[in-house]
Amino acid sequence: MPDFETLKQNAKLRTRKVLLDNDGCDTVYECSTADPLELLKQRTLYLADSKVDTLFYCTWSSGIGVYTHNTKVGSIFDTKDIIFKNNKTREFIEQGTDCLEIITRFCNQNNIEIFWTMRMNDVHDNHGAEYSKTMFEANKFKKENPDCLISSYSDRPPYGAGTAANFEKEAVRKLVLDSFKEIMGNYNIDGILMDFFRHPVFFKEPAYGTPATQEQLDIMTNLVKEVYSLADEYGRKRRRPILTAVRVPDSVPFCKIIGLDIEAWLQQGIVDLLITSSYLQLNGWEYSVALGHRYGVPVYPSLDESRVRDEKARNMRHTLKAFRGRVMNVWKSGADGVYIFNNSGLKRDDLIACIHEPLDDPTLYADYDKDYFVSIRGVGAVAGSCYPHNKFINIPVLNPANPLTIPPEGKEYTFIEMGNEGLGKIPKTYHLKLFLNVNTVADIEVFFNGGRLPQSEVEENAYDIDDKLIKAGTNTVFIYNPSKEKLTVKDVMVQVRAM
Repeated sequence: MPDFETLKQNAKLRTRKVLLDNDGCDTVYECSTADPLELLKQRTLYLADSKVDTLFYCTWSSGIGVYTHNTKVGSIFDTKDIIFKNNKTREFIEQGTDCLEIITRFCNQNNIEIFWTMRMNDVHDNHGAEYSKTMFEANKFKKENPDCLISSYSDRPPYGAGTAANFEKEAVRKLVLDSFKEIMGNYNIDGILMDFFRHPVFFKEPAYGTPATQEQLDIMTNLVKEVYSLADEYGRKRRRPILTAVRVPDSVPFCKIIGLDIEAWLQQGIVDLLITSSYLQLNGWEYSVALGHRYGVPVYPSLDESRVRDEKARNMRHTLKAFRGRVMNVWKSGADGVYIFNNSGLKRDDLIACIHEPLDDPTLYADYDKDYFVSIRGVGAVAGSCYPHNKFINIPVLNPANPLTIPPEGKEYTFIEMGNEGLGKIPKTYHLKLFLNVNTVADIEVFFNGGRLPQSEVEENAYDIDDKLIKAGTNTVFIYNPSKEKLTVKDVMVQVRAM
């Protein structure tokens, strides 16, 4: 039998092209009865014959220390108040099982890798929604340790929530470590995920507008190291590795400001899988890929739902065709796989359809119809709020809330990322669409990678693109406004359709 280090390296570098995080709401909201099959039907059963290699399952931790598995370390979230009337947490436990045991057993039986997710500082208990107070009252740790919070339930800091746990407090870090110990000792999981994007406020300084200190960076690095060591210890005990994954913002400097020295984690070898981004994206995917691969760590960009506020623009981004374009961009970046968070904005049927399509193979996926946008997330917004991130954005953010304004008789340009469409075998058509502040403007000149585009004969503000102009990667869109009035371009998309 191979030695443990070889087993660990093989597990770390195994092929995992499609990863799904179901975000853990099935037990609380979706089950009509406390039946294991009913739980599996909600978000899990259809994975058995899909392209999903790895499932990430969150037993809530909303906020920190509140779980829907049978915990003795934290508080069990079994309330049925307000919107939680379908919560089956307690019923499953009374049956001698729990949601995590049910999901883990299914994954073990169907050769699907299973990670347990901890939301490292969830603050749904301070969102201002009607359920927030109920969630806060269910958190025994926070109620008994008010000194361990960034502020308080009624006193909100400028960035983040007052009920966020303060990781400078040893009691907070102990709760985290004890929670991981409990999971590693009681469930047949393949790995754990520290989700630092739910929600990214960990210390008072960033919550009040100043960067985290070096001492705070060291505190969090030491915590990650301790979690990694626990995983190593429990993995050795059972002779099967437990991997350690993190989900973090896709920017080293932004992470450091909020207290996460992710490059130090990679340098020290205390992270096995790197998952980047959430409701905001700061860099092109190549940035994350280069960072992780520099230290031999596989990288998985997280494709979350768009938080673009314009409803029409958001709905266009929440389609199966738009999702395919996002996947193709991930593969073009050299990433090791695609991480689908919750439903990535897709309707249930579209989510099920997408994970049964060949999204794990860009050569096959290139022949599917798809839509590309200059920006999926726009400027983005962190759930629960956090330290301002705008100055760290290094990619276009074009959407109706951040339009491109072209002066009279002026010109402007933007960029649109596209996957390697040339991998496909089927001829395709390419159309560029402009969404303007007016219905149409005569004689707009549009250039794509230097080639002037003819106007479509069937649609206003649409232009045909010769396939010879299409590049895998960054494409330049140049627009000339011939009118005497300024022109506002609210959105730009490229439609790819099989002939």
